[in-house]
Amino acid sequence: MQNNPIQVIGLGPAPDRLAPQELEIVRGAEVLAGGEELLEAFQDSEAEFLPLRTPLAEWIGEIVSRREQGRRIAVLADGDPLFYGIGSRLCHELGPETVRVHPGVSVLQAAAARLCLPWSDILTVSLHGRGDMLVLRRALARSERVGVYTDPENTPDLIAAFLKRIGAEDFRVHVLENLFGEQERISCLSPDQAAKESFAEPNFVLLERSLPPRIALTPGMPEESLERERGLISKPEVRLAALGRLQPECGHTLWDIGAGSGSLSLEASLLIREGRILAVERDKSRAAQIETNIVGTGAFGVEVILDTAPDCFQRLPDPDLIFLGGGAGQGHCLLDEAWSRLRPGGRLVASLVLLGSLQAVLDWAWAKGLQPELTQIQVSRSAPLQGDLRLAARNPVFLLALHKPPQSETP
Repeated sequence: MQNNPIQVIGLGPAPDRLAPQELEIVRGAEVLAGGEELLEAFQDSEAEFLPLRTPLAEWIGEIVSRREQGRRIAVLADGDPLFYGIGSRLCHELGPETVRVHPGVSVLQAAAARLCLPWSDILTVSLHGRGDMLVLRRALARSERVGVYTDPENTPDLIAAFLKRIGAEDFRVHVLENLFGEQERISCLSPDQAAKESFAEPNFVLLERSLPPRIALTPGMPEESLERERGLISKPEVRLAALGRLQPECGHTLWDIGAGSGSLSLEASLLIREGRILAVERDKSRAAQIETNIVGTGAFGVEVILDTAPDCFQRLPDPDLIFLGGGAGQGHCLLDEAWSRLRPGGRLVASLVLLGSLQAVLDWAWAKGLQPELTQIQVSRSAPLQGDLRLAARNPVFLLALHKPPQSETP
């Protein structure tokens, strides 16, 4: 069987431009598998057709069955089969020794060529079969150019409406319809314009930032750079120390409870690039300030949850990290609920100012057999005095960190 690999052919955006070698493979195949539109381009073939269907595992099983019968198989794929294509699934499940991939021009490459843009710096996501826009939120936070593979549900107008909803209106929306086809059309629109249009399929969307973020998103941002309610923003020095205690990683999920201005969530997004950051705030005006700060910094990976803790916990994904910016000392209910949802191996960090609140959290932790890591942050900043400088002390802040043992050790 090693001499009869499954041939995966990338047709590119224009199947009629298939290279002679790949065309010969398709014409010599006894079984052609792929999407119905791709198969239509070879409807004069005498091969057996296996149209793509779900569940995908059963369709792949049919392909494997035909190969075991010794038949020559060609799987037709859009563009490059290993770039958001069926080739990745086939190679993973069947093994590289079973599959031979023939790459075509990806839709991303074709779109970049039409727009005369280098595609090496375009961060690309696929919304195929997705019920949410999380991957798009993350991409918008990371790149000035984002390519989007659409589908019949996640259409360009819906994507544009989503940009409007999260305030990402400083992106131009390039919509490329029927690339290399007779009905090819390329549009460059604002999110507002694109949200009101309808577009032919197939299409591809390229989002391009037209203005830089108003606020540079950096570790330890000064308080005055963000929208905030007086006194409800952590000091930059405390924020940096809190992130150090949380130890965020790229794929983590973070709950920022009592997020205030959202400053910790915003800075955490620099480190949590592929996970989720949920800024929970019960006050409507403060939640609006977080939204404003997200738009200002371009940290679109941060999601605002306007609700009360712990009431909202049941609808949130389990966290790897929890930051309690407020309310930690108001009773054990919030701590119990948060701790029960924290994943094994996760970390909880509480920021506390009042000694009574600190004692309440310590008592709770000791009652559960936990060993808190307690740090006091005392910040003094320079202030002018008689032509010289003095150091003006700020209120001390306590950071109490707890590590949840792995599952087998969890109290």
